[in-house]
Amino acid sequence: SRPITLISYTYLLTLRASVIITLTSYIIDNNDHKGYNPRPQNNFYSIAYFTKYSIILCDFSNLYSYLCIYISKYLIFICLGGIMKFDRLLFGTAGVPNTTAKKNSPIEGVKRIHELGLDCMQLEFAHGVRMKEEVSSGLRKVSYELGIPLTSHGPYYINLNAREQDKIDSSVERIIQTAKISDLCGAESMTFHAAFYMKDSPFDVFDLVEKSMNVIEERLNRLDIEIELRPELTGKTSQFGSLDELISLTKNVNSCRPCMDFSHLFARTGKYNTEEEFDAVLGV
Repeated sequence: SRPITLISYTYLLTLRASVIITLTSYIIDNNDHKGYNPRPQNNFYSIAYFTKYSIILCDFSNLYSYLCIYISKYLIFICLGGIMKFDRLLFGTAGVPNTTAKKNSPIEGVKRIHELGLDCMQLEFAHGVRMKEEVSSGLRKVSYELGIPLTSHGPYYINLNAREQDKIDSSVERIIQTAKISDLCGAESMTFHAAFYMKDSPFDVFDLVEKSMNVIEERLNRLDIEIELRPELTGKTSQFGSLDELISLTKNVNSCRPCMDFSHLFARTGKYNTEEEFDAVLGV
């Protein structure tokens, strides 16, 4: 297969009064990347965010700082040579594989995923977002080089239907922090458990979750972060996240997509555990 040439646009990032301009070109071979599209869009054009070389150009006055930060955070690669799309299911682990030598290193985890012949990896932030930015940039680099797409799981400490407003605000912040670091890592989507019913009407809870999701989407747009927000289909009937709720939420919030968990669906309903039922859910 012919290589796909990715040519970068100028990348501007200001750290205080310094502007970094990055120029890069990169070749990705279809076979090496197994058809992996780092940022699959509806038309399946490949758009990736990646930083490989950076040059400190010069110092500008603070007048330009806010403008450069607003313009961009990431280098954008535009695929010029072809269209790639998934033609199969991707299989990977939730978190760093147990057989990784450095079990606390997501970078080594991605390398181990590649060695095992697996396809993808989910970053686990279940107990908090504690990844340093230098780790995220290295993770982005190795995931693109090896063709291993990433997703992430947000903290468990999220409840968009909490009784106290400060807990709802903290839940929103945890989702946004997960989105920020996931985007830096190159992850295309993130999932999380959105809320508990707390004995409230599911309809009322849906309205509150939708309101929070719209706030999150607006804030991420202002930060120029493009990532799919995927509330997870939950296994307990005390949790927000039925199949119907996720489908409705997807229709109402642009950046929202469902995270399908068929084991949770079976636990929640006692159904949907056969091929025919899977097909019915997926609309095949």
